[in-house]
Amino acid sequence: MKTVLTILLLSFFLNLSGQTEKYSRISVQTDEQGIVQIARLGVNLDHASFAEGHLTFEASSGEIELLVQHNFHFEVLIPDMTEWYVPVSYTHLTLPTKRIV
Repeated sequence: MKTVLTILLLSFFLNLSGQTEKYSRISVQTDEQGIVQIARLGVNLDHASFAEGHLTFEASSGEIELLVQHNFHFEVLIPDMTEWYVPVSYTHLTLPTKRIV
């Protein structure tokens, strides 16, 4: 039963990933004024970090398009956050090889 539940949950989450917007971790070289401009564009900066002139955060493909349209230059640190997290999250799972009753 656990095996079936695990497979169903994995299928559900993998299917969801195809329906959601892609997120990337990016780093924007900017100052405090630039941070304000990015926030005014509606980019979600809830979990952003700012150090040594670099604003680092996860941005959706739509938010990245906004940054490009407004001439912000950035470096993509992790192109696809889902692909980056999924292998890390499921490496500890092992499915039983024989049925346990």
